[in-house]
Amino acid sequence: MEGREAPCTGSSAAVIVDEIAGYLARVPAFRLLDEGELRALGAIVEVDFAPAGTVLLSEGGPPSEFLQVVVSGGVRVSLPAGDAGDVEVDYRSEGAAVGYLSLFSGDRSRVDVAAAEDTVLLLIPRKPFLDLLERRPDVREFFTRTFISTYL
Repeated sequence: MEGREAPCTGSSAAVIVDEIAGYLARVPAFRLLDEGELRALGAIVEVDFAPAGTVLLSEGGPPSEFLQVVVSGGVRVSLPAGDAGDVEVDYRSEGAAVGYLSLFSGDRSRVDVAAAEDTVLLLIPRKPFLDLLERRPDVREFFTRTFISTYL
């Protein structure tokens, strides 16, 4: 097996799930979850790397398929301003989430979101995240308040 990495074993997968759950436990919205809920979420999360400049969401584009949580790096949230270019309305860094409003509503994205620098993200798939919001109205309320206050 020279030149190849060993496959991820059950115990190493459990360590990764634990690390993801531990990270999510430090993110304000997910602090509301118990250990079992965090581990269940950690088991379905995808880890993604977005090099600087990568477009994550486009204004008018399809709704987000994931809640994207920034682990490292940062993303620029902007609105097109015609001939003036884009206007930055927010910058999100470690622990911040992206894509909640379009994910929750199913509507097209209202903003452009791009990696401002090399960024690592946790991607929580739409269906399990919406199921979580259904079971946990306190989590839904936290996200809704946070995102609405950002845009008001």
